[in-house]
Amino acid sequence: MKYLLFALFFVTIALQSCHNDESVDLPIPENQFVNLYADMLIIREEAHFSLSDSLTTKLRIDSLYASYHVTDKQAEIAIQYYKKDLHRWKQFYENVIRRLDSLQQMETQRIGK
Repeated sequence: MKYLLFALFFVTIALQSCHNDESVDLPIPENQFVNLYADMLIIREEAHFSLSDSLTTKLRIDSLYASYHVTDKQAEIAIQYYKKDLHRWKQFYENVIRRLDSLQQMETQRIGK
């Protein structure tokens, strides 16, 4: 009986350690994270070109997190989730690029009016 309990214990641990990454619940829905990540890229590029200090950039990104109702930890978990799989990261990044293109078109139309 004692050996059976040890065997069940080790099987349980082995099964838990072999969990599938696909079962991970993302803290941020994909569409929302695509928009958030695109906005983060814009903030970082604006900071680079305007020579903003890192504190100002951090405050803007923290404000962005607040507007999306997420934390920096949730964003980091989502980034790591996508980066674990090259194909998944590529698809995600293609969606971000499409979002950036869409934002650029909207800005071009706004300026043209």
